[in-house]
Amino acid sequence: MKTTNVRTWVWLFAALLATAPWTRAASRETEAFFDPGALHTFHFKLTRQAWEAMQPRGVFGEMFAASRPSKEEPTHESPFGYRYTYAHADVDFDGHLYRDVGLRFKGNSSYLVARDLKRPFKLDVNHYEEGQTLAGLTSLNFNNNAMDPTFMREALSYRVFREAGVPAPRTTWGLVYLTVESVHDHKLAGLYTLVEEVNKPFLKAHFGSAKGLLLKPENAFDTPYLGEDFAKYKRMYRPRNSGTEATRKRLIEFVKLIHRADDAMFDAKIEEFLDVPGFLRFVAANAVLANMDSFLSTGHNYYLYVDPETLKAHFIPWDLNLSFGTFDWVGTLDEQAKLSVAHPYVGKNRLTERLLSIDRYAKAYRAETERIARNCLARDRLEPWVKEMEAAIAQAERAANVPHRGLPNGMPAALDVKVFAKARYASVMVQIAGNEQGYVPYWQKGFIGGRMKRPATGPTTREAGKGG
Repeated sequence: MKTTNVRTWVWLFAALLATAPWTRAASRETEAFFDPGALHTFHFKLTRQAWEAMQPRGVFGEMFAASRPSKEEPTHESPFGYRYTYAHADVDFDGHLYRDVGLRFKGNSSYLVARDLKRPFKLDVNHYEEGQTLAGLTSLNFNNNAMDPTFMREALSYRVFREAGVPAPRTTWGLVYLTVESVHDHKLAGLYTLVEEVNKPFLKAHFGSAKGLLLKPENAFDTPYLGEDFAKYKRMYRPRNSGTEATRKRLIEFVKLIHRADDAMFDAKIEEFLDVPGFLRFVAANAVLANMDSFLSTGHNYYLYVDPETLKAHFIPWDLNLSFGTFDWVGTLDEQAKLSVAHPYVGKNRLTERLLSIDRYAKAYRAETERIARNCLARDRLEPWVKEMEAAIAQAERAANVPHRGLPNGMPAALDVKVFAKARYASVMVQIAGNEQGYVPYWQKGFIGGRMKRPATGPTTREAGKGG
């Protein structure tokens, strides 16, 4: 049989699988699960041995761990030095029992400042039982809103990205209870934001293929060029899969273009390497949301995907709990409400800087910024989303018989997303009209190259970690 015929049959078979009744049913089930106003209930059940094996290792964790994971169990290392390991658990989800799923902790600061049992979790449904799914999903993130007393920042921000036309995870809500043999008996952990995993199903849904190179950069300040050997990119760019030889090579060529090409070459070639309209929307949404613990400053909390067909790079947002101005290392809440539209990044951000220095891209970016602000932060657009989320939170409070504490005493009113959004919308509109320059962010706390000009007035992690 000719090669072209083989490819045709493979394509037809893949298309039949994608449109099969069971596939459509799983898709509908997943869509229903991610209803932004839904509230789900999860009950994690573990043996004491599994619970002890699941505790993260770190600088001190190794000394006091009562049990260690088996050598066969892979360990996930976080940038904060935690080593997380999956453990065997049973999960009761909305009254349906799923046996022998993989459960582990996750997160950096969200784990560090979490209180009591309300730690962030990652659930891998088919980690031990191949083919097992939950609501059509193989994995799911349980984010604890540790530094957001409103509980809404992450869900709202992902919605803004999706409304902006940026590929972004879906979210919903989950009440989590925990039973650990001889330790906890159906104890409430709290209300979580449930976040879709960026994995093969996500990539297929948004890009048509999951065979490209997926990376989750960490401390990749200014998307650096590290030479021609892909091995040198692994530590900082943190590939989540192997991709293809072409996509690995393309990543290197892309960052080399950013840093080594002259202006004429950059202008002529950038659209071959980057989904420029998508990237401008990505930056604009981050700027509108004043989401500064991100690509705009810390060089993390995003995914980078190199499409195997077009070989173009795409940016995907992640970890949005410090959006709406609460990453106080680069500015106060009031300053971030006035974040510069033209210069929303900290220090060097060569890719954004070079694109915005080109007139046609600068105009397109400003148009996207205005569009996103009007469609997402204007009161008539934001309020219905907030009310829907407040209803889900209120339902969780009634179900768990735990009142939501709201803003802790002494917290600035601007921590309320509605208050901050109103101020941010006004500032964006004034800047777009050309009547204001906005606040250019810089390191105000002791970060890399930081300055200590004045103390920040954003949320303290101890107080903001309370509740739920």
